[in-house]
Amino acid sequence: MEFQYANLNIRFRNYQNSVEYYKSIDNADWFWDSYRTVLMLPLYTPGGATSKKDSQNTKHVALGWTKYADDDTVDFFENQVFPWLDKKGRIILLKTPPDESLSPHIDCSKDAFGTRQHKLRVVLQGTVDSLMFLTKEGAISPPADHRNLFVIDGSWPHYMTNNFNDWKYTICLGAPWTGGYTEAYENIIKNATDFVTLDSSMLPSNYEDYFEDPEERKKKFETYD
Repeated sequence: MEFQYANLNIRFRNYQNSVEYYKSIDNADWFWDSYRTVLMLPLYTPGGATSKKDSQNTKHVALGWTKYADDDTVDFFENQVFPWLDKKGRIILLKTPPDESLSPHIDCSKDAFGTRQHKLRVVLQGTVDSLMFLTKEGAISPPADHRNLFVIDGSWPHYMTNNFNDWKYTICLGAPWTGGYTEAYENIIKNATDFVTLDSSMLPSNYEDYFEDPEERKKKFETYD
């Protein structure tokens, strides 16, 4: 089954504790992603690295929790998420101020476009339905707000404008996990709700404009800031 969004109905029960903890982390510890236009805090990265340069994915270093990950986040992923993944993925926390936006983007390369590109998300503070999928007929958002884990198709162009009255905090799990098959994951999808399903014919005509330029991506990770 292919879709762009689904609520997996796995609740992050202690999200309020995590929000208060992450609010206490100084802005200097977050790094800026110029492609998505958002502040990022690394939570689960190669070797537990925390710099922009060293926290990017690599095949040569195993993923580990960083010093920024709070106990509730670690417990949630270790006990409620990792057991049904075919492989673990890097985890990053995003924060966006009120009325600001993540730029329209695609969370995969052109070479990976057309393959399964699932990404896991949980909103700790803010609204889920501020997420927008771009189509040739306009933008489409998920139908409900919640504090559950949800999955999106990262290969579909999307953006977000924070319509909440405070900073939005979103935990994101992505590559090297892309939604690989496990029986447990497929059963979770069968019991998911609030699906957004879009046919490829609904892609905006200029969707290729939203891929990240490989050279710009390379330059982005040349800095430790």
